[in-house]
Amino acid sequence: MKWVMLHKGPELPLRWARRCVTRQTNDQDGSDQFISNGEFEYTLAQNSMAMHWAAHEIRYGIKKIELESNREDELVLINGSRAYFSQAITLYPHLRAIHVSASHETLKRRLLSRARESEHAIANRLLRSELVEQFERVEHESVFRIENNGELEQSARLVLNHLMEIVADQ
Repeated sequence: MKWVMLHKGPELPLRWARRCVTRQTNDQDGSDQFISNGEFEYTLAQNSMAMHWAAHEIRYGIKKIELESNREDELVLINGSRAYFSQAITLYPHLRAIHVSASHETLKRRLLSRARESEHAIANRLLRSELVEQFERVEHESVFRIENNGELEQSARLVLNHLMEIVADQ
């Protein structure tokens, strides 16, 4: 998604919604904002989250303000969770999903290369990815699927082209 944001042209009215995440983040692009569990709870209590989910002992959320737009044709990109999709599509019926998946081997290699998690945490992520593959069986007209086992740029180009098609169809 970072590649898409860097390579989109001005003709693509696309904005990336910032996620609230309960783990420290070193994202340079500002797509994730660290908040404590207490802040997360407070934001939920204030009814300020549009959507939220948990995975890998981390909580994620998208604030409602992140989904607001000043432009009718603007697309808002959300880095979400396959396991949360059925709830998200119920809350936002016009949502369109880009389901990016990778083989078990590719996912393991990428997680190890990030060196962000312990081997135990990686094993849990791999197990969870197998469990949430139920999303693979969800048939919904809004789901665009990409197999991301090759070069990341190749998959990113497919995402970018799909987003351009959405804008052209509006």
